[in-house]
Amino acid sequence: GAEVADKLCAKVLPAAARELEGVAIAVVVDAGEHPGLLRYLRVDEAALPAVLILDTSSGVPVPVRPLPETGEELAAKARAAIAGELRPPARSEPAPADPKEGALIRLVGSTFHAAASEADKDVAVLIHAPWCARSKALLATWRVVAEAAARRG
Repeated sequence: GAEVADKLCAKVLPAAARELEGVAIAVVVDAGEHPGLLRYLRVDEAALPAVLILDTSSGVPVPVRPLPETGEELAAKARAAIAGELRPPARSEPAPADPKEGALIRLVGSTFHAAASEADKDVAVLIHAPWCARSKALLATWRVVAEAAARRG
């Protein structure tokens, strides 16, 4: 806890800030004095100390885990986030053990990006609510379409 936070504040963050000067801003927040900021950034107090990279265009925080050991490591993560290569974790239910449901593949938040961005395939995604009667009706039609597409290859 405190030793890790001290190292982050005294060594890692200043080194990263020097390396990222003009590209990114490094900020240290006392979570005890700003609990509302923790809620806004979706940080659980039990996860402190935490390092986040905040994409200011979307306002979405990207947690850096494991915590960086060096300024160079943190700067590399910040550059990856700026380049769009580091994404926030998806809020997700657990990935299904067997995602195939006939011709359909069941996606959840943590599996969506990889499945929906395959460059060699066209992907059609139905986002539905399993409790909604209209979604259930649409899902039945979606299964028929998926089975026909699977037969055509």
